[in-house]
Order: sequence, then C-alpha cells, then structure tokens
Amino acid sequence: MIKYIVFLIVLLIMAILSREHYSKYKGINGGIAAMFFYGMAETIYTKFEDFINLDMLVRRVRKLYVVSPKKAYEIAKEYIIKSITCTLLVVFFGVVLAGIVEITRKEDGLNLIKRSDYQGNTKEEKISLDVDNQIYEYMLQVEPVEYSKEEFEQKASDIFLELESQILGNNTSLDSVTEDLELVTVSDDGEFTIRWESGDTDYISSYGKIEYEQNDLPKKTFISATICYLEYEQSHTYNITICRKETVNKYIQSATDALDKLEINDRTSKEIVLPSEIDGVKVSLVHGKTNTLFFIIIGIVVGVALIIFRQEKLKENVEKRDQELLEKYPVFVNKMWLLIGTGMNIKDALIRIVKDNREKDILEKEIMYTINQIESGYSEFAAYEELGARLGLAPYSRIMNRISQNIRKGNKDLRKLMEEEVFLALNERRECVKKKGEEASTKMLFPMIILLGIVMVIVMFPALSNF
Repeated sequence: MIKYIVFLIVLLIMAILSREHYSKYKGINGGIAAMFFYGMAETIYTKFEDFINLDMLVRRVRKLYVVSPKKAYEIAKEYIIKSITCTLLVVFFGVVLAGIVEITRKEDGLNLIKRSDYQGNTKEEKISLDVDNQIYEYMLQVEPVEYSKEEFEQKASDIFLELESQILGNNTSLDSVTEDLELVTVSDDGEFTIRWESGDTDYISSYGKIEYEQNDLPKKTFISATICYLEYEQSHTYNITICRKETVNKYIQSATDALDKLEINDRTSKEIVLPSEIDGVKVSLVHGKTNTLFFIIIGIVVGVALIIFRQEKLKENVEKRDQELLEKYPVFVNKMWLLIGTGMNIKDALIRIVKDNREKDILEKEIMYTINQIESGYSEFAAYEELGARLGLAPYSRIMNRISQNIRKGNKDLRKLMEEEVFLALNERRECVKKKGEEASTKMLFPMIILLGIVMVIVMFPALSNF
C-alpha cells in the first residue's frame, strides 16, 4: 500500500506544479481529467525542454505541414506534449488497475486464506509476524478442504460400489477369479487411500496376487477393503471364488504452533480466517501470488511503446510524402519548361501550375506559400531557395537553387536550364522505375521458389508412388 501512497503524493505534487498550465487546456475534449493530464505533461516538457532535441521533429513537421518555422515549432511541441499525456494516462490507469487488484484481493479487511478443493494440493502461504516492530516470516502449510465424517461415509459407499468392478482386472466376475486382482490403493480422485486384507493369504495375498500352486481350487474366500481418510476408516468385504492361479524465539514458535493447530482443527472448512494477533504477535497474510507491480510496469512499457509508435508513424508519413514528391517531380519540371517556353516568368509559371491542379497536395501548398512570401515583399530568389529547402529533396533543391542563381544573373538561359533539368528528371525517373522493378523481382523470388517446390512434388509424386 505504501507504493500507492507515494504515487498519490507524487501526483499531488505534479498537480500543484502544473496549476499554471491548466487554463490553457480548459474546454478540451475529455473535460477536467484531460486538462489535468495535459497540464502535467506540459510541466514535464518545461522541466526537460533543454534536454529535448526538437530539430528532427520540426523538420518532419515542416515536411508534412505547410507552415512557418514558428508554427512548425509549436506543432512539434504540441506533438511531444500529447505523447507525454498519453504515457501519463497509460501509467495512471496501470497504477489504478494494480490498486483495484490489491483492494479486491483483501476481502472485508480479513486475513483470509482459501484452501484448495478436496482433491487439491497442499499450498504454502507466507505469514508476516510483527513483534516489537521486528518482522518475522513464517510459511504456513495449508492443506486442502477435508470431508466431515458424514461426507466421508457417503463418499466411501460410492467408492465401494466402483471398486467391485475395478478390482476385477482381466476377470469376468468375483465368483470366478482366474487372474490376479487389481487392488488399487488410491481412489480415482486421489482423495482416499485404500487398504486391502486377504481372508486367506494361502490363496490370495493382500496385493491381489493369486497363489495358483494350491491344489484344492476353486476356493471361496474374501478380500476386505478399508478406505482411509485422516482418522476416518470404513471397511467392506468382497466375497470371491478363486478358480486358478493367479508398502526463532519463543513468541514466534508459539504463534507458528497456533497457526499449525488452527489449520489442522479446521480442515472441514473451505476457508481459514487468521487471527490478527496471537499472544501479542501480529499476524498478517503476505499476498505474493499477484504482483501488482506488473500492472505498473506494463503501463510504463505501453506508454513508451506508444511514443515510439507515434514517432515511427510520423516518420512513415514523411517517407510517404517524399515518395509522392519524387514521383511528381518529372511532371512538375516538364510543366515548368513548357510554361517558360511560352514566355512566362518563374512566378507566373508556378501560379499556373497551382491553378491547374484542383486537388491541392503538399507540392501545390508549398508553392502557394512561396508565392505569398514573394507577394508580401520577400525577395524572389530567397523564396525559391527556401522552397527547395522546405521540400527537402535533392531534385527540388537543385532546381530551385539553379532558378535562384539564374534570377540573380537576370533570367539568362532559363529555358535551356529547364530543358537540362527535364532531361535529368527523365533519367532519374527511368532509374527509379528500374530500381523498383528489381525490388519487385526480388520480392517475387520467394513465391517462385515455393511454386517450384510444388511443381517438383506434383511431377515426382506419381513416380515415387509406383515404388
């Protein structure tokens, strides 16, 4: 229970430290609880901001969203805070679940031990004994539930009926015993022991072995079965006809003796209620079967895994975006070359490309961002260089840097420049398609091997089946 108190204290301290951030998250989906955890997440982020490197995340955000550097930083910060919030929630619910298990395991606050069923095994329970603030541990052997005398007699009667057919072995009847009897010494459920006694050991032993050397067969005799259970016994006689032949300190000692006596004297009950104190020694059951720390660890692991998953998902989205841009590059350069060939300048050509595309994807949004920069007074050559940097791919960076340098020189040989870039783009596209084809053929290799194996089996099976 101490670990939960410590957790609540830590939670309270974090709540107090986070109160200045709560107002920012008022009205967020999830109500007060969401505001509470978001506030704590921002407090954690603030405390460790110097150790968090956002550069990589900001670069990925700027690739996925057409925003200013400042806005990209805010999105990256919000992303980190949301990841921390998810982790805190998972850890919190892990601790809550562990606490629920801990509480429900203690029934009405009693030191309660449940015995195994009648056919169950002896188990050990760890008992904590506190005397003069010194803790001792004692392993109490807890036997399974025992039958009362009436229950035993009823059970024994049922077993005697079953034994009549079980002991026959290879014999057809007890009136004609020609083979050794199978005298079982334990009941089918393993709860009772069975002791056998022969009515005439010259003809049959107490183990059911027939003495075939006797000459005066058949011989009528009997064999007696005694079912034993603790101090209870009940006997039954089976008549047979043999036709042919057929093994610490004194306070702690006092407390352990009392526990053993309690366990022995109450074996007909399915539960043992331990006293809270024996001769001044405090008694409490040590719950070692369910490790509630497991739920907390699972919460932390899931929280960390969630952060990693979100990072990988973001990386996957960036890679998908880069692949789409690379596939569009030859088309983009070709359009630029054609539009410039009609007499348009770079800016007008870019505006026309945006207007021609009804579905505005990441490339068109980045171009619109650049055009807005230029129209707001930003230098044209610098805007194009930034466009290439934001797109973050070698072909786009190359073309935009060359356009920027050409503008500095007065748009000289711009059409020739674009023509060379078209040629490079087509070559790159050809190499890309070739590479994808090689990758596809490699992926098909394993299925082809499987098909080859199937064909070989089909061809060889008829030949092998003739041998």
